[in-house]
Amino acid sequence: MNVYLDHAASTPIRPEVLTDMMPWLTDGFGNASSVHARGRRARHAVEQARESVARVLGVEPAQVIFTSGGTEANNQVIHSHVRGYPSGRLFLSRVEHDAVLAPAKQAERAGYSVHWLAPGEHGGAELTEVPEPGDLVSIMAVNNETGAYNVLPAPGNYLLHSDAVQAAAWYDLRPLASRCSYLTLSGHKVGGPKGVGAVVTGRGADLHPLLRGGGQERDRRSGTENVAAIVGFARAMVMADEEREVTSPRVRTLREALWATLSDALGGRVRRITPAPEHESAPHILHTIFLDANGRGLDGEMLILGLDMEGVEVSAGAACSSGSMKPSHVLMALGLPPDVARGAVRFSLGGRTSARDIEFAAERAARVAGRMS
Repeated sequence: MNVYLDHAASTPIRPEVLTDMMPWLTDGFGNASSVHARGRRARHAVEQARESVARVLGVEPAQVIFTSGGTEANNQVIHSHVRGYPSGRLFLSRVEHDAVLAPAKQAERAGYSVHWLAPGEHGGAELTEVPEPGDLVSIMAVNNETGAYNVLPAPGNYLLHSDAVQAAAWYDLRPLASRCSYLTLSGHKVGGPKGVGAVVTGRGADLHPLLRGGGQERDRRSGTENVAAIVGFARAMVMADEEREVTSPRVRTLREALWATLSDALGGRVRRITPAPEHESAPHILHTIFLDANGRGLDGEMLILGLDMEGVEVSAGAACSSGSMKPSHVLMALGLPPDVARGAVRFSLGGRTSARDIEFAAERAARVAGRMS
């Protein structure tokens, strides 16, 4: 038996999504910028997909700009703001995804004013001062490592960005999209393909291009459109929106069952980082730290490899940096000592995760951790 519990890193592509994509990977190979019939069909598919994503978010189609994924989308928002508001400021915390942190740190090194917010116990962030017009506040909707759900600040005369990559499959994003100047998304976190995402613009947004060339996406993102991926992304977003009310509570119940079993089996040798209250965390992430008898973290790399050999696929945190096995920047920002943080394991469930999967994973995780401690 093999159980995949790394959906926060990447979800399996849904069969319906793949079916919708296939015509655009075969005969529908035309360039969406071409004026001949095959090109016009491709253009129509892209615009239909844009309309579908816009309906899910409650915005106008012109507000949706397709990108190659969440990393590009986040980079474009930060770089665009720095370029458009040279006298403005950035407000964010050190628990944001690296795709937000890296361009923000680059801007700070170049002399841009960056205000670092102190994260809460589980990775939330709150404003401690009132931003001014021309400032950008960037707070992710759901922390990709801890699963903490952020209540964003009230709209003001400033710009607001939310990385909603981990939230899209589990929350109705319409209220968030209506408040944000920028919302960023990624296809492979919602059952869609890799290599596609979006920036959704809103109140006060002035999006400058990160990539220049052919002037696609109304001069906001140059590059030949990945028609098949865009079509698949739209279908995945629609399906997530249709199923959310059933899927989210079911997955949350399974996550709590996983934690209950681990806690019963290991007691004080497993620590929960993900907040327990329903309103404080997304349903799919359980971030844990496995400890030895002296309260130090177990070897995270060996934990993950041991679980893999037992048929359970998980990660230590953000998949982008797991290969390095360095202490998570999120856990460091939360104040955990490196010798504790090294024992971190993130279990992340998906819409098709079953109760049997959870029973199997919990039993194997307790076995591996017990053997190591």
